[in-house]
Amino acid sequence: MLSVTGSANSVLAGTTYKLRFEVQGTSLRLYDNNNLVLQATDGELSPAASYVGLQTTQGTGHAAFDNVRVELF
Repeated sequence: MLSVTGSANSVLAGTTYKLRFEVQGTSLRLYDNNNLVLQATDGELSPAASYVGLQTTQGTGHAAFDNVRVELF
């Protein structure tokens, strides 16, 4: 599960992060400022039937997402 990568201590308020998430076949890759930070394979993955979602799990704070786009490769 990619959403548990890192910790609340490694995310600084007021800082902009450039994240990119790629899915190719069964391969998943997460980049932070163009640095690969996580790579996984999911044999059950069905990109054609999947969805994209963004969330924050910190009940005491908030997050803003902008310039979000989904592209087919």
